[in-house]
Amino acid sequence: MIRWHKLLLFVGIIFCLLLVDHVQASEQNFNYGPYKCVRQGGVKDCENSFNDYNASVDYQLYKADITLTRYEGFGSAGAVREDVCLSDSTQMWTGQCAMVMDSKPGETVITNWGTFTKTLNDLSSTADYNYANLHVRVDDADTDTNVRIYFRRVEVTLDSSNSTVNVGDTFTVSWTTDWAVQGAEILYGGSAGNGSEPVLANSSKNFKAQSPGTASLTLKATGPGNNGSTTVEKSIQVTVNAQQNPPPGAFNLNNTSCQGQGSFNLSWAASSNASFYNVWRKAWSGGQWVKIASGINATSYQTQEAQGVDWYFYIEAVNSNGSTNSNPGPPGGLYGGNCPLPANLTLLITADGQQGSVTKQSGQSALIHWESQNASSCSIAPSGWTGTTGNQSTGALVVTTTYTLTCTSSSNPAVQGTDQV
Repeated sequence: MIRWHKLLLFVGIIFCLLLVDHVQASEQNFNYGPYKCVRQGGVKDCENSFNDYNASVDYQLYKADITLTRYEGFGSAGAVREDVCLSDSTQMWTGQCAMVMDSKPGETVITNWGTFTKTLNDLSSTADYNYANLHVRVDDADTDTNVRIYFRRVEVTLDSSNSTVNVGDTFTVSWTTDWAVQGAEILYGGSAGNGSEPVLANSSKNFKAQSPGTASLTLKATGPGNNGSTTVEKSIQVTVNAQQNPPPGAFNLNNTSCQGQGSFNLSWAASSNASFYNVWRKAWSGGQWVKIASGINATSYQTQEAQGVDWYFYIEAVNSNGSTNSNPGPPGGLYGGNCPLPANLTLLITADGQQGSVTKQSGQSALIHWESQNASSCSIAPSGWTGTTGNQSTGALVVTTTYTLTCTSSSNPAVQGTDQV
């Protein structure tokens, strides 16, 4: 009598709905139970469908836990089999199905059989499943089953390290994605430049504010939802203000010519917003750049360098917000030239063809001859004769006179030669 009373008490399908156990942006699950199926002295098929009872929410059912909490066989033929299907409808045996359990005939009482989990065969699937269909077949047995179903949907978050920046500043955009099984992409425009690129599910990217205005950033991700493949997006904006103290403006290095004897005069155009200038040079085209002067407040500079070397120069304009190199700048710089090594300057002065002292009677004259090599100019004292080579008569001599030849070149100081008559 107790068995039949139990059968009458639970005629039909009885289940109770518990509260939502866990909720977050991308996933939620619900617990149903106990779901009872009982038949004494025969076979009975019990079927029921479970969903999230909220069709307006865009979730995909992707997993179900089936727990046989109690099983009792009435006789030697007592047995139970349970199957579950994840499906897009309430029709049993559609979608993806799996057998939960299949007891052996004659098993009598089993408590806490355990939990069987059915998950989508491919978690990258975006099939619009929203029902877990349970089939229980009892043969002269009594069962209690709990069903927990899990739903998911693609979600994204997007944040910036700063809501307001200045031109030239760097800000970091970070994001997370849940269930973005078909990829994510970040799009950017406005003051952050324009472009898009695929991104990792949970990561970050640095952006440089390029111009005053608004930097627009959007994260898009595609994954499962209640209607199959679903794309969601989140957008943020960062305000970009004009820079109060921009870096120095562009400017040209105009002249680095050799002035002789290793002297170089550098001159350049003024750079807007520059506080001062640094001077850099290198020897030969493949040499290393070396700073030779800093804190220059003018737009010109003179430097003395070794002769016989190819020298290259550039100027660096500096302020508190950065620096700007001249045009041309590194790596090549501006060729300043090669101040050649000085050539040997040679002189010759003679009187009547003889070097050194020559004696003449009072009233006589002498022929002064001079010549030079690598000289650019020459003069004879005290007569004032000029020229890099020449012949001149002294005229009538009444006193002893010393004639001095002085010559110069572009790379050598003056060299003197003397002769006395």
